[in-house]
Amino acid sequence: MQMVGFYFQFVFFVVILIFSGKQWSTVLSTKFPELINLQLHITFLQEDAPTPDHRLQLLKAFQTSYFRYHKWYFAIIHCPSMTNLELFSLPIIDNKIYFNLYHTKIETTIIDKNIFQNINQLSLFLTNSNENSNVFFPNIKNLKLISEFQEFEIYPKNLFVNISYLVKFSKLKSIEFIGRNFPSTSLVLLDYTPNLQSLIIPLNSFIKMTKILTDENICYRLTTLIKHLTIT
Repeated sequence: MQMVGFYFQFVFFVVILIFSGKQWSTVLSTKFPELINLQLHITFLQEDAPTPDHRLQLLKAFQTSYFRYHKWYFAIIHCPSMTNLELFSLPIIDNKIYFNLYHTKIETTIIDKNIFQNINQLSLFLTNSNENSNVFFPNIKNLKLISEFQEFEIYPKNLFVNISYLVKFSKLKSIEFIGRNFPSTSLVLLDYTPNLQSLIIPLNSFIKMTKILTDENICYRLTTLIKHLTIT
């Protein structure tokens, strides 16, 4: 029976221990010959690819003719403070990414400055360091700032400047503060987020930021910009 105008679509999603990119090519090409979409996300220990050379070789194994034919590309997120590495397919299907502000590198099988254009939600872990990351997410609309700062810890001097290297503040529509410890000046972000509409913030953090509410400019921006305020 012939079916006109119908095609099969498979989305293959895996989170398992890694093996060679060439083996992936073999498995996918032989077991899933009708595959047209691929979402691959693999988590593995840093000790399995501890150096830049190891990670380069790992990515090269995913540059097979099979993957090039389908225009499927891959990336590795590497952060020394984390115990795991992540390898995932590009572009990212669900339009969101988790990322450490400092010491995090993304290495890819494609050189394309637009490869992260579709990502609109960034969950950003904040730690104390001074080495910037090597990537830019131009279309982030929803930003989650996840504090890993300890109480009484001195915050990085250029914290928000460094965040601005990752995202365009002018495109943000929502910011969520997650965690207990943030700089008291965090609401200064309102000066640089003209399209911000939603703010989610823990009560204790909001209380710590109340001194900034003596600034008439910040108060004006808070009352004119924010349409949705959630205090947790």
